[in-house]
Amino acid sequence: MSIVLRYVDKNGYVKERFYGLVHVKDTDASTLKDGICFPLSQYNLDVHNIRGQGYDEQKFYPSDFAEHEMMQLRMQFEHFDHVRQLSDFKSLETISNLCQWLVKTRKSEIYPLVYRVVTLILTLPVSTVTTERSFSAMNIIKNKLHNKIEDEFLSNCLLIYIEKEIAETFDVDSIISDFCDMKERRVSFY
Repeated sequence: MSIVLRYVDKNGYVKERFYGLVHVKDTDASTLKDGICFPLSQYNLDVHNIRGQGYDEQKFYPSDFAEHEMMQLRMQFEHFDHVRQLSDFKSLETISNLCQWLVKTRKSEIYPLVYRVVTLILTLPVSTVTTERSFSAMNIIKNKLHNKIEDEFLSNCLLIYIEKEIAETFDVDSIISDFCDMKERRVSFY
């Protein structure tokens, strides 16, 4: 199972990160839950913030909106109506642009529940480029290595391949130097 997290950062941008592969022996709910919760806990991520698929925030996100918050949300939407008349609001083309605009103009502080709905919409489970890339990369790597690769090694290889933008910022010489300092190896890296 491939774990890809989609979230909205503090500036209102949607981000996706590949966290690795997890081997699950079957697909019952308990096994899948353990397969997701354990790796995330290793990164100190709160599994209570994970959301399932859904489109009706009240029906599918009951833990995100208490009854009194639903009333407040309706009021915020009514007051938010005047914001829709602003010229810079009218130029927004996507929900992602709306989220970034809410943060930039600090309207996310005035309308926190509206902002929460927007971030929930942006993080709905969808087939994403990162997910597709992880499966594509896994097929390439596993086929070339004839399915004889360990899960942890495969996960680490995929992480570097899928998150290329981050990996490109690493100083390779520094990594090799750190690795050489750990203990003597049979193979020379230079």
